[in-house]
Amino acid sequence: MERTRWAAFGLVSALLLTAVLACSLAGLLTGGKAPQLPGRTVAVNQQAAQEAKDAFQQIANGGRIKLSESQFTSYLREQLTQGQSENVAITDLTVWFDPGRITLRANLQGPQTAQPSTSGEIIVAGNLQVQGGLLKIKIDQASLAGIAVPGALLNLFNDQLNRSLADVNQSGHSLKSVVIEQGYITLEVAE
Repeated sequence: MERTRWAAFGLVSALLLTAVLACSLAGLLTGGKAPQLPGRTVAVNQQAAQEAKDAFQQIANGGRIKLSESQFTSYLREQLTQGQSENVAITDLTVWFDPGRITLRANLQGPQTAQPSTSGEIIVAGNLQVQGGLLKIKIDQASLAGIAVPGALLNLFNDQLNRSLADVNQSGHSLKSVVIEQGYITLEVAE
C-alpha cells in the first residue's frame, strides 16, 4: 500500500511540477493553448478516498479496478495532505476523466522567494497510455495562472516526466492497460 501511495503521489507531483516549471518558463516562448476545465463538479469525501484505497490494495498482486473521478480525486487529495512540502502547497486538486483524456486542476502556492512566481491555479491536460508495462503521460496542454505553456516546452517536460515515472515504478508491478472514459479510469495490473 505504501508503494501505491507514493506512486500516486509521485504521479500527481510530477504532473504538477512539470506544469509549474513549464509555466515558469512560458515567457520564453509564445504559443500553446490553455486547457479548458470540464463543466462538472467532482465530489470529494472520505468514503470515496477509502474506496479508492481499498481498490488499490485489491490490485496489489494484479487485477483490474475502475475508479470514479470522485474516488480518484478524494484519494489523491488525501495523499497530497500527507506528503506536502513546507515550501510548496497543493490544494483543491480535482481530476476529471473524459474519453482518452485526463485533466487535473489545483491551486499551487510555491515558495515566496521564487521568481517568476510559481503560485496560482494550475491546469494540466493530456492522456495516459501503457508502454512496456509502464505508465506514459502525454501532456498536451498546461497553464499556470492562466498562462498557457507552449508546445515545444511541453515536449521537453513530457520526456522528463516519463523518465521520472519510470524511476518511480520500483514496485515490480507491470501495468497492462489504462482506459479513460467519461467519469472513470480503469487500471489493469499484471499478476
